[in-house]
Amino acid sequence: MFEPDTVSKDEKPKFILSKKEKWIAILVLMVLILLVGISLVFRKNIDVLNIVNHYSLVGVLVISVVACSPTGVFVPIPYLLVILTLPGVLAGKWGVVAPVWVGITAAFGATIGQFLSFMIGYGSRNISESLFARISAKAYNKAVAWIKKYGSATVFVVSAVPNPVHLPVTVTLGAARFSPSRWVFLSLSGNLVKCLFIAFAGYFSMGFVLRLLGS
Repeated sequence: MFEPDTVSKDEKPKFILSKKEKWIAILVLMVLILLVGISLVFRKNIDVLNIVNHYSLVGVLVISVVACSPTGVFVPIPYLLVILTLPGVLAGKWGVVAPVWVGITAAFGATIGQFLSFMIGYGSRNISESLFARISAKAYNKAVAWIKKYGSATVFVVSAVPNPVHLPVTVTLGAARFSPSRWVFLSLSGNLVKCLFIAFAGYFSMGFVLRLLGS
């Protein structure tokens, strides 16, 4: 059980990092720099579907990691569009298992990318609390109260449903010292639901369109 702390409106937490937090911060920063570079490459060569079609599931994995990491906020990549359309492209070669593999691969990639956001909060709690407190102590305290009561459900829902608040919620969960192993399990479960649903929706809708055009 985790017990995150709240902060007062006037409180200004200091940026004090332990040795462990410093190493985690450095590691996360290095990974983020790498992902920014990959993001810029994909952004410059915007034909993502051709890239994925060429590299198949490896392309799906890389795009999902980059799109769902913190860098995805600054360099958005339409990975949900990839999940929606790729099963139809691969259906001729893989049949009905195409959406299964695409959905599972994308879910693992999304979870890896989102785990970086989680570790930003988990490994740098003092920084996270300070940043959120400076922006809005009231909002931060509400988020902490919500996590105390609905932590597990929150992780699953924000992973299973596409939404614009996944990044701040995930960082807050990390700062609140939510169990990393539990977070990975719940986040992966939610991403599997989302990605498989989108992949199968794309697979069957593409088949319908092709039959319609064929008639």
